[in-house]
Amino acid sequence: MGFWPYKSSLTEYGRVLFILLTGTIVGSKCVTYYYEPLKNYDKLLDEGKRDLLVKYRAKHEERLKRLGISKTLD
Repeated sequence: MGFWPYKSSLTEYGRVLFILLTGTIVGSKCVTYYYEPLKNYDKLLDEGKRDLLVKYRAKHEERLKRLGISKTLD
């Protein structure tokens, strides 16, 4: 009697564990490749960054004009 107290052998459990892990990894790669769950999020994030840049650049230029500084951002 060995240290493994279950009916199935340790190698069978190793095979099952390997198959489950491989299936999980391959499945997640397929979902990420075909579904692209973060694509829409990245697009919205880029639009938000662009909007903030335009907004704060306009505020900065307005502040420079109000202070009498003629230098503007390119």
